[in-house]
Amino acid sequence: MGAGVLNNDAKSGTIWVARHVPQNRDIFISCAGNGQVSLWKYEYPEHRYHVDHQGVSSGVPGKLKRLQRMVVSSQPINAWEWNRDHLGLAVATAYDQCVRVLVTTKLNLQ
Repeated sequence: MGAGVLNNDAKSGTIWVARHVPQNRDIFISCAGNGQVSLWKYEYPEHRYHVDHQGVSSGVPGKLKRLQRMVVSSQPINAWEWNRDHLGLAVATAYDQCVRVLVTTKLNLQ
């Protein structure tokens, strides 16, 4: 079975960290080298695989939907941890030597 590939419209650059929300595997954060964080939601495809005319199966990728993005530092975010008990609560560090406590709301609506 072949693997599905997913490309999106995100700008090129280095992703330093990516972390799924512990309470929902379909929502995750990516932290870029310019200090920007993006919140994403994975949307599953209607069918998980496709069979071509030769009978070969290949995976069908889903879609990524950007829910939000924000620049939180002038330096790369080098660590991000979600709180396992409180949905949307996170702590992050960056190379500007600051620790940030972040709150993301309305994740239960996704």
